[in-house]
Amino acid sequence: MTICYFSAQYLPTVGGVERYTWNLARCTVAAGHRAIVVTSALPNLPEHEIDGDGIEIYRLPVWPVMNGRFPVIKPGARFHALTAQIWAQKPDFCVVQTRMYTQSVWAARAAKRRGIPMLVIDHSTGYMPMGNGLLGACGRLWTPEGPCREPEEILAECGRMSAPAAEGFFAALTRENARPAGERLYVETGERGVRGEAAGSFPAVLKIGLPALRAALDQGAGLEEAGTAALLALTAGTADTNLFARGGMEGQRWAVRHAGALLEVGPRPDPEAVRALDRAMIQRNLSPGGCADLLAITYFLYFMQGK
Repeated sequence: MTICYFSAQYLPTVGGVERYTWNLARCTVAAGHRAIVVTSALPNLPEHEIDGDGIEIYRLPVWPVMNGRFPVIKPGARFHALTAQIWAQKPDFCVVQTRMYTQSVWAARAAKRRGIPMLVIDHSTGYMPMGNGLLGACGRLWTPEGPCREPEEILAECGRMSAPAAEGFFAALTRENARPAGERLYVETGERGVRGEAAGSFPAVLKIGLPALRAALDQGAGLEEAGTAALLALTAGTADTNLFARGGMEGQRWAVRHAGALLEVGPRPDPEAVRALDRAMIQRNLSPGGCADLLAITYFLYFMQGK
């Protein structure tokens, strides 16, 4: 019997899934069967070899996203040549390790098309916690059919992940222990800043950022111009704690008023007026850094929808 193990990460990369796959393959060979491991290319390692344990290894071309922690398969001539060699060996059974990798999704679909029996083994928490609430939410919502692309679902998952910690944080804040500008703003006004945005499933992105971006694009704007319009809309419609930190409540209100004024003419503000506002904000040492973060999420969700 030939068993093909698909593992996006494999030795010499250190990790539990890596050693687990190696042990499965090693035991397969020891039992008198044939083991093939399909993994990701690593520097200075051959794309095809048989190691000292008798395990045949194929290393597919990848883009090493997140410093190689999240390898993404790289289609092309070498990828197609190597995968043709793998399937030509007619595996009797496939084991796919950890569902969130692009290689895992590709392998599961390819095996299904060929009618090869297959087992998907998920590990750890069921998703990849990437140190980022948005990417973590996308990981949790990933299914064998592919990623979730609906902004409402992704942002709702962000809220479910963030709310317990955020609410506990706000409950513990007092005038005595509030130090950064965002904490002081909450104590003084009840504005919850970025933590409140995350806990509330980023309502500003869903109700302000994405609609403003789409409206400008629908009017013929390019991505950069539409992003500028979305940033202005977010600045006018949210309480940016970075503006508060730099200019106090007066600076925050000034930015809200002037950003909103530029959008009164329509979804595509005058470029010269935008540049004039930019110069004025620099002179006042004002920067809508929090809204820029919300704009990044807006762009991410827009592209997730395949736009």
